[in-house]
Amino acid sequence: MLNELWQNVTLENYNNFIPMTGKITQVPVRYNKFFKGDVELWFKTFALRAQNMINSYLNYPFSKIKFETFKDPLLKKICINMVFITIEHWTFNRIPIEFFTSANMSIGNINYSSQNDPMATWQGLLPTYAKSLANLTTLKKMFRTFQKEGIDLTMIDLEAYYTQLEVDALLDMVVIEKIKDDKLVKIKEEISDELKKLIVIQGFSDWEVVDTSDFVSNSISEYKIKNFDKSKYVYKIWANIEQYPILMVETFKNYSEDIHSHSQITLFIKKNGNVLMWLNNSPYNMSILHIQRKKVS
Repeated sequence: MLNELWQNVTLENYNNFIPMTGKITQVPVRYNKFFKGDVELWFKTFALRAQNMINSYLNYPFSKIKFETFKDPLLKKICINMVFITIEHWTFNRIPIEFFTSANMSIGNINYSSQNDPMATWQGLLPTYAKSLANLTTLKKMFRTFQKEGIDLTMIDLEAYYTQLEVDALLDMVVIEKIKDDKLVKIKEEISDELKKLIVIQGFSDWEVVDTSDFVSNSISEYKIKNFDKSKYVYKIWANIEQYPILMVETFKNYSEDIHSHSQITLFIKKNGNVLMWLNNSPYNMSILHIQRKKVS
């Protein structure tokens, strides 16, 4: 079990990484009786639990080398992001992210087993968070391949592995060795499509995240989108009220009426770019807010 936080896993970096739920400056109320207002101790306790979950999930690479000595920054970034996401999900949704689907143990002659459905805890993740979780799973699958082939983990440069040039080089090597006829182009395209499904290549999305660093969880009932321009952008907005599911609405160019979703709670984006939520037909404070936009012609 780990007993020290990884480098850069700090409360300050957590607050900078996740502005959409508000910065944590004091122990959440339901944990205060255990931590007596010591927010640093509270954070370290939850961060260590998250680190150990990730350490167990990636048990093969971390059994060979220490996180601190791994040379590749991308692996560290993915793991640290998942520590922060796990803490936030745990704290604000009150549900830990499940990395495993089953567990077994024996005590004497009695066998115990438990199973869970990890999808039940993933449903509350924002799309950007789900992508981080997918990155972690991709790493696990990739390391499993290296384990079988006996590759030295310290020699892996994941930063290069995720670049388009590296993918192209791998494609050329595979295709040229196996195919030398007029089907070359078609085969290469098919393999490229398959690789893109397996490898998370950063930077291809034309959606950008809108800055909501001034949003404070559960403190306002209406939020004004920065630099809102419905003539140049379409928007996607995710938000929720604490203890209720996350809702999403999407705009279209130059919309003229308020857009909203229908459910037990309602998420609105007004034609002036203000975002708000209703509960039982009355405005209610939002607990989570995430906004993306895409430029339209």
